Formats: sequence, C-alpha cells, structure tokens
Amino acid sequence: FLMVVLAFTFCKGNPKSDGSRWITDADLYRLLHGLDESLPEHPPSMTNRKIDTSSTTTNDTPNADAMIERFVTLDYLLRDKSGEKANCITGGEQDELIYSMGPRAAMEIGRKQIVYFCAEVMDEEADPTMLAEIEETEPEEEEEGQTNASQ
Repeated sequence: FLMVVLAFTFCKGNPKSDGSRWITDADLYRLLHGLDESLPEHPPSMTNRKIDTSSTTTNDTPNADAMIERFVTLDYLLRDKSGEKANCITGGEQDELIYSMGPRAAMEIGRKQIVYFCAEVMDEEADPTMLAEIEETEPEEEEEGQTNASQ
C-alpha cells in the first residue's frame, strides 16, 4: 500500500521548485478508490470522517485513513496544508491537505525504486524521462550529504 501511495505521489503529484512532488488528498483518495472500490473515494477532510487508527483493516478491507496516518507518523509521507480550501461533501470547507514522499521513504526506498515499481506494475520499461529527472537531482543530493559528513 505504501508503494502505491508513493507511486501516485511521485507520478501524479504536482512538482514544486525544490524538486518534490505533492498530491492533494482528494486526488490521492480518488486514485486509490479507482484501484479498490472498497477504499473511500474521499479523504476524511472532505467528509468530516474521524480517522480510526485502531486497526489498519476493517472487515478485511484496508483502512486507508489509518495507514496513511501511520505513514505520516513514521515519516514515510509528509503532510501539509496546500493553502487552498476544499468543499466538504457534508457541507462547509476544510483546509486541503497535500502529501509528498517523506524523508524515511526517500532514504529507504528512493524515487528511482518507485519509478521501477510503477513500470513493473504496468508491465512496461521504466520511463527514461523520469529516470533522467532523478539522475539530474541525485548528484546534488550526494554532494550535500558529503558536505554535511565532513563538517
């Protein structure tokens, strides 16, 4: 489930100037629901649904809310407010939430592995454009790591 969420974030998220990609909670839940109709179509922020974190499954159905919450807690995902308001299905407005790959996912999994995961799922070759984008930013990240290590 984590790999699917990270894949949607990386492949369908909006790029920011710092190279990160962010996906809205509404888009993420819509895409997850498209894969498995038993998952909620709308995020808790749009339905005023309380997140039940007591279990990651409910009647053999993955509890997407609880798993996403756990991924944020464990730093696999970053969550922020987009600055936009989202209309709730139940009426009113809520802050729109956005998600991005967290530092733990970047270290343990990496963007390149996500591209290869997507290619494997689709039974295709990895997208050379996405791999090139990753290659362009990796030398900068390695230099930063070496600079920090020498201090």
